[in-house]
Amino acid sequence: MKQEKGIPKIIIVYELALGFFELVSSLGMLFFGKSLLGIYETLKSAELIEHPNDLFIQITEKLVSNLLSHRLYIILLLSLLGITKIITGIGLLYKKAWAEHLLILFLSFLILFDLYELAFHFSYFQALFLIINILIVFYLVRFKPVEYLRRLKNYFI
Repeated sequence: MKQEKGIPKIIIVYELALGFFELVSSLGMLFFGKSLLGIYETLKSAELIEHPNDLFIQITEKLVSNLLSHRLYIILLLSLLGITKIITGIGLLYKKAWAEHLLILFLSFLILFDLYELAFHFSYFQALFLIINILIVFYLVRFKPVEYLRRLKNYFI
């Protein structure tokens, strides 16, 4: 079933770029995670010699240790997110209806996690990311959720 209206290219490019970034990040962690730890330890040692109470080191110490202790989960999650966004972006590029439905479902699911993250760790970047995702979902349901659910029902029946 073809879509009635094409998706703007900016949404497609956004999803493809984000998916590519997430996939490359996961592959980078997979292949260069140990090397990056060595580089971080070297930089940390040099910075601590220069400034023993450096705020950057205090902040990154917990972050880096958590990243490395959960490295495989993060790699798996980033890979799945990236692959899903790339597949969705390609489907949208070819104007497939399933891609639109998948993107709405996927972004709606991610919005819940973004709201949780924003509530406990506020950042302007996270707020901007959340607003973009909400606007994309609203645009895809054409600001008429009830009508979208009817179209979705007709799509599967």
